[in-house]
Amino acid sequence: MKINWPDALELGPVTVLTGFEKGKYPHGNSVLVRGTDRSVLIDPSLTIAHRGSPAPVDQVLLSHVHEDHIPGMSRLQGIPISCHEKDAIGLTSIDGLMSMYGLPPSVEEEFRQEVVTDFFYEPQSDVSTFSDNEVFDLGGVEIQAIHTPGHTQGHCAFLIPEAKTAFLGDIELSGFGPYYFDAHSS
Repeated sequence: MKINWPDALELGPVTVLTGFEKGKYPHGNSVLVRGTDRSVLIDPSLTIAHRGSPAPVDQVLLSHVHEDHIPGMSRLQGIPISCHEKDAIGLTSIDGLMSMYGLPPSVEEEFRQEVVTDFFYEPQSDVSTFSDNEVFDLGGVEIQAIHTPGHTQGHCAFLIPEAKTAFLGDIELSGFGPYYFDAHSS
């Protein structure tokens, strides 16, 4: 089934949902992975928050918990959300998210408000977690979580073998990076 999304990149069961301005921050890109039994949306971006999902979604997976990877959850109420166990604190409360950033108090208050207002942050009461090498079976398509800490403690890449694709989240492979913005980055 072809997805109606501007500049979408379809790779078999994987569709890259390109964010506004070609995914440039703060918009980012999201990835839709469809199997015969379920569909998963990885990193629901700010563009998803504005446009909504182009197809039904059964679960949300997060490569990590930062403001630009979660705003689309505001349009996906009631959809199960999963992230690596070391990043879950950022989904359960704004205080938890701010503790992940480790900002000085003089900067934190303004950024806290920006996260709520501009990125639609809402605490999630029902977050499931996963750990390294967990496999999500979508029916004929699998997503394997690979723990790649550094950007955050729980940052993960996702391998989708059936599409010969890996989603790297915020692992920087350009001449600009790496860009680490987290209290525990290394």
